[in-house]
Amino acid sequence: MGTGSRTVGMAYSCNNPTSCISGQTLALKASSATTYANIAANNNGVTPISYTNVSLNFNASGEAPIDFIYSDVGQISLLGQLLLSASGNDPAITLTGSSDAFIVKPYTLRVASATQTASPFLANPGTTSAGSGFIAAGEKFSVTVRSYNALGAVTPNFGNEGGTLASSERNKIQLQIGCPERSAERDKTNVCPAIKPDHPTGGVSGVLTVGEDANLERGIFLTPDP
Repeated sequence: MGTGSRTVGMAYSCNNPTSCISGQTLALKASSATTYANIAANNNGVTPISYTNVSLNFNASGEAPIDFIYSDVGQISLLGQLLLSASGNDPAITLTGSSDAFIVKPYTLRVASATQTASPFLANPGTTSAGSGFIAAGEKFSVTVRSYNALGAVTPNFGNEGGTLASSERNKIQLQIGCPERSAERDKTNVCPAIKPDHPTGGVSGVLTVGEDANLERGIFLTPDP
C-alpha cells in the first residue's frame, strides 16, 4: 500500500446506545495534523455506512496513528474504508474495517439538584453548618445527576444504554455525602461512608433522576455541584 498521505473514509457507529444523538460529534485527525474533522455518525446496524474522507499518514508498518474527540458517551466503534486503484495485474479494490467496540465514559457526574419527594417538595438550599436546612432525617428525596464531557457539555446519550450495559447493577448510582456534623473527636477516621447505590427513576439528555433515597443522617446536607 505504501507510506505517506492517503485519503481514507472514516466513520463511527453508535453501538450502545444504538442511536447517535443529533448534534454530537466525533472529531478526528492524523496525529501529526493540527486540524480536527468531524466524521460521519452511523446508528447501529445501518447500511450503507456513511463515511467522511480524512487525510491520514501511513507509516512503513501500514499504520496511521490518529487522535479523536467524542462529545458524547456510550459504546462506539470506528469504521474505515480505503479505495485502492488498479495497479498492473491487480484490480481496484476497496478495503473496509472496524475497530473493536469501546466505551467512552462521562468525564464527570454532577449533582444538579436535590428535592424532597413529597409535598411541599422543598429544594435543597445547599447549606452546611448554618442557614436553613433541607429535610429531616429519614425523609425521602430525589437527586438529579448530570453527565458531562471534558469540555463541560452534557452528554445526552448517558442513561440510554440497553442490554447488559443497562443491567440493574450498572445503572445504579452511588452518592457520597459529606458529614459536616462529624468531628475528629466523634470520628477518629473522619471518613463518611458511601451511601448505598440507588436506581435512576427517569431522565433525559444526559440528566438522570435518582429517586426516593432516605439515607440522610442527622445534620447532613447535600450541596449541589454547580
